[in-house]
Amino acid sequence: MITLCEATVILSEAEWATLTAVPEADHEPEPWLRCELDPRQHHQCHYALAQSWRREQWWLRWCDDFAVRDLSMMTLCTRAHNSGTSELCTLFDDHPGRCSYEFEPTDAEPLPPCPAEAIADPDLAAMLRAFGLTVSMAHCLRTLFAVEQVWGLRSRRHLEVTTPTSSPQLLRAEVSTPGLARALATGLVFVPHPAPYRPPLTGWHQTRASSVAIQLSPRGRHVAYELLPFWES
Repeated sequence: MITLCEATVILSEAEWATLTAVPEADHEPEPWLRCELDPRQHHQCHYALAQSWRREQWWLRWCDDFAVRDLSMMTLCTRAHNSGTSELCTLFDDHPGRCSYEFEPTDAEPLPPCPAEAIADPDLAAMLRAFGLTVSMAHCLRTLFAVEQVWGLRSRRHLEVTTPTSSPQLLRAEVSTPGLARALATGLVFVPHPAPYRPPLTGWHQTRASSVAIQLSPRGRHVAYELLPFWES
């Protein structure tokens, strides 16, 4: 069975701001997106529907080498209409590969396995595989967990930064953090609302424009507790 392409991506703050500013949009933007093209007939560059407004759609394009990344407004595919079929393609006009109704995209498929990483402790490696985590994302969970333990779930303190507003502890993780999309997809972390989080410190958020605000979910907190013995050893 043909499924969706495995490529996933996290919205940057600038992209989030653009999409949330779309008037009368059809839906709230999602913080993580997955390529929607025919997985067998496209290379290098991926596309994901990020927002729609009437018959216009915002599509995020990104390439495997990160040389290209942009948001573009495009119209619905007309290939089916021109061919006389009654099927509806959910992709954009002139997209590469087959139309969406010619393969079977589904979110029910399991996520692809994590990339192999060298971990000295075989028990820890097995646990990370079980939770679908990369080493980088495990460190991210550990940092979030430590912040909660030191300053609590709601505090004015955010990773050595004091803000005038009480808010859940947040970590501004780089959108390129390996495993972040997977952690969002599996519910280990989530993006709080309103997002993105912008601490009122001059210049600080501007230097982290590629970051996204995330917070541990209850499930993520449970996983953090499971990993705690390895972190303390």
